Amino acid sequence: MDRFDQLHISYSKLIDACINSSTQFFYKLDTSAWFYNIRQALYLSFLIADEIHNKNGCFLIHGWDGLDNTLLISSLAQILLDPESRTLDGFIDLIEKEWLHAGHPFSKRYFKSAFGTTPQKQEGPVFVLFLDCVRQLCEQFCLSFEFNEDFLIMLFDNLYTSEYGTFLGNNQNEREQLLVSSRTVSLWTYVKNEENIKKFINPLYKINDDVIWPSIFTQSLSLWSNLFLRYQINSKPSDEAKKEIVKLVETNLQVKIKVEKLRNDLLELQKEAIDVGVLNSENY
Repeated sequence: MDRFDQLHISYSKLIDACINSSTQFFYKLDTSAWFYNIRQALYLSFLIADEIHNKNGCFLIHGWDGLDNTLLISSLAQILLDPESRTLDGFIDLIEKEWLHAGHPFSKRYFKSAFGTTPQKQEGPVFVLFLDCVRQLCEQFCLSFEFNEDFLIMLFDNLYTSEYGTFLGNNQNEREQLLVSSRTVSLWTYVKNEENIKKFINPLYKINDDVIWPSIFTQSLSLWSNLFLRYQINSKPSDEAKKEIVKLVETNLQVKIKVEKLRNDLLELQKEAIDVGVLNSENY
């Protein structure tokens, strides 16, 4: 896999392809090597999950300084293996444990983004790659994740500019010295607000306790168009489809509640009929 500095070059080429999408779009997309890094990340996490789940093995993951790709692969492997990591609370805990507490240098890695004309030496969108990999998993296993794509896009937006303190600093020590916890509000407070959390929940979510095994073939991966092309494409059809899905899920839930009530009412009527001798208990 590319190191964080090479990954920044790949990311810049990806953004250039998306901004100038009318000129050699697919060629630029291919030569950016962004999908190569997605495939490598998913492949390595797949190998680790296979070794742990199917062969009862163990792994020591360490790359370069242990603050970038190490955290990426470890996080993805846990998402494949652990259904709790695919819930909203579990995913937040994963970010806290594997990225924030482990010392991923957020302030250095996301200083200017891919649009900066003079990139800093320490810039590298490793966490962006992580979010894109998770989004690929959400596409392939759309029922297995409690959170939705809007949640991942919100995390991306707060990497580069945020009114919350969660991604400030380069490690836990810096955040403690800056008194981040007392001087700022956590992003998770916003996410878990009763009104906001509804926007980030996948209405189709069903608990899946199994390990998930993603496909890493080229045809199984897709450009994150709702993020990288969000200012070029019309999002209205997608938004309307999401609203319709929510309505259908709510309607389905109400129908199930009514069916359950009618079933209980029927059982009560049968019991009363048996008690008064109208029905023979041997038949029910």
